[in-house]
Amino acid sequence: MRYFFKIKQLFSNIHILNKRFPRTYCVVYGCDSIYKKSILEVISHVSTPVFIEAGYFYLNIYRFLLVFPTFIKIVFKSEMRWSFRSFSIALKVAFLFQVIQSYKPRVVLTYLDNDSIFQFTARISSNIKFFCIQNGSRGIYDIEAVPNLNLVNFFCFNNYVIKFLSQSGYKANRWLPIGSFMSSFFIKHISEKSNFIKEFDICLVSQWRLSFYLESKNNPFFYSFKKMVDELLDCLSTLLKLNAHIKACIALCSEDEREYSLYKDKFLDRCLILKKDKNYEWTSYEAIAKSKITISINSTMLEEALDLNSIPLGYNSSGDPLLNASLPDLYLANSKEQFTEKIHHNLLVSSNLDSLDISDLKTSNTIPAYKVIQNAVKFGIGDSPQLFEEYLDQFSYCQK
Repeated sequence: MRYFFKIKQLFSNIHILNKRFPRTYCVVYGCDSIYKKSILEVISHVSTPVFIEAGYFYLNIYRFLLVFPTFIKIVFKSEMRWSFRSFSIALKVAFLFQVIQSYKPRVVLTYLDNDSIFQFTARISSNIKFFCIQNGSRGIYDIEAVPNLNLVNFFCFNNYVIKFLSQSGYKANRWLPIGSFMSSFFIKHISEKSNFIKEFDICLVSQWRLSFYLESKNNPFFYSFKKMVDELLDCLSTLLKLNAHIKACIALCSEDEREYSLYKDKFLDRCLILKKDKNYEWTSYEAIAKSKITISINSTMLEEALDLNSIPLGYNSSGDPLLNASLPDLYLANSKEQFTEKIHHNLLVSSNLDSLDISDLKTSNTIPAYKVIQNAVKFGIGDSPQLFEEYLDQFSYCQK
């Protein structure tokens, strides 16, 4: 019954159109998010991209008929295990392959870097340049959800990501550590219009979820996460009570009033609470840019904080590695005592980030990440494949 539902869901997302698809040089594969808007804006300066939404397949009857020969070819040539899951993946890859072929692009990129359908499609496509952009933290939880992924031209945050993923079974034809795309976009397009000085000592990036409270009894992972969220709030509340001079802000992650009420009741007026605004996606980035230290459980924004000159500190006292932030141990606290100690230490050195060992969390790249992506598309849609390869090689990470 479960398999029947999945098949029904897949075919309900297939749309046969009676038209020819216009050729485009660049295709962006993704979902509706802040990344979609920002990436399309950046690429629009060098090309007119077509957006393909993950999980939805729009193609004409000719391409639809080619899906099934492609599916058979994938099944027999990929040496995949014969199972419903494998056949399901192969069928989705066949559909995505034909959708992409409809536009005859030169470049296809995604910000869904751990999407196995995209990665598999890239490996069976010739004469098209594929690359992917890291959009989120990649911890043990993500590795277990999508294991042993083979990445194509992977633009990632930093060297630590490469080392961690490599040790966890991931491979890439090219590791390209360029920093955070979103942080660089924010710095260029938002912060240049405002002078963000360090108004706060600490920014807490909220990871509150209503489901943690409603489903924690039946879900061990939710229970652990809820416990860490509550414990981190206790740590920060105690710190602020004992150190009245420390200024803090909290960037909420939802528009749910229950999240706001939780923090308001906990902290009263001891810190500024910044509500999430659906019409303005940069609230959290602004809060981090204005803060010396950024704290959270394992938010992606911990990895992006250094690009905004804020020191990250992840918190996890549970001992569960699934809750660890994707950071070196230096930037993790595993007890309330260690949290307080590292906060005070980081406040002392926050004015001189060069004194910190941040080699794995920074890159040698001096070009903003958004500009690297823009140029990659520019060279990719050009007439010289060699120039594209040479451009990417400038940022390629050589593993020792």
